[in-house]
Amino acid sequence: MTNEDIAAMLICLVIAFPLIIISVVLMTGRGSDFVAGLNTMSRAEREKYDEKAVCKCVGRFTLPVGLMMPFLTLSFAFTLVFLAYTLIGAVVVIIRLNKSEKFRR
Repeated sequence: MTNEDIAAMLICLVIAFPLIIISVVLMTGRGSDFVAGLNTMSRAEREKYDEKAVCKCVGRFTLPVGLMMPFLTLSFAFTLVFLAYTLIGAVVVIIRLNKSEKFRR
């Protein structure tokens, strides 16, 4: 590994570490302030949703993203896998949160 590769991996680690911490907080059912859209709703709108279930769903998506991020610098193939997971996973999570009755009260 060159110095540039090590620097790139360190930068990815600096970004991934807070993401992993936020993911763990979300998976405990707390941290609804970290969920975009949920934190901007009025109190009446928030009561329509099961915030704990929404947080857990988002946390289950973001944890693998944070864990995979430091490995982006290792190979181009891994970068493609990361991008595919992130893009497809984000679309699936958004559709699931909007269409599933599991997240509504």
